[in-house]
Amino acid sequence: MGKNESEQKNRALKLLLLGVWALYALIAFLVNHVPNGEQLVSAAPEQTDTAPAATQVTDATVPDTET
Repeated sequence: MGKNESEQKNRALKLLLLGVWALYALIAFLVNHVPNGEQLVSAAPEQTDTAPAATQVTDATVPDTET
């Protein structure tokens, strides 16, 4: 193994460690700065029950056919 190969391995190791550290820092930042209960990414939009209620037929709405 020559000196050049050793320098390349050291550089690769340093980049790997830098990447791991950056990922750790990003996760720590997000955990500490996202309000509780709020999601970063939503897989699907939240569905709320906003459908109109079914109309109920009562005696007042039925036409009087007895005459």
